[in-house]
Amino acid sequence: MIPDEHEESIYTRLDAKQWAAIEAVLPRTVYTRNTDTEDARRFVEAALWVMATGRFWTELPQAVYGPWRKNYVRSNRWIYRGMWQAVIGALGQDSELSTMISRYVKTQVERHQKLGRRNDFRLDGED
Repeated sequence: MIPDEHEESIYTRLDAKQWAAIEAVLPRTVYTRNTDTEDARRFVEAALWVMATGRFWTELPQAVYGPWRKNYVRSNRWIYRGMWQAVIGALGQDSELSTMISRYVKTQVERHQKLGRRNDFRLDGED
């Protein structure tokens, strides 16, 4: 079954404990351009929506999460910089949320490498 545009996944919205764990590992540079922590949280939840629903970034509900392209580019930067790996570590390797993020990151890295994009776009720990 394909989820409809507004279907919420249990992984789409972070609870206070999850967000506190994630926020604690975010480098202060995340807030250099925008000091609004709600923007960072909205981005993380947008990425989780894509990961959980399997929908394309272009299908991201803009009214809820903002422009899809801005979120897509930011997510790729987080992959490249290893920030999703830090989020996985903060949430705990055994959590379902971490597993979902890890699976998404791995898929994106493999996709970019297969397409010949950004040779330095690797999973944390790869040589």
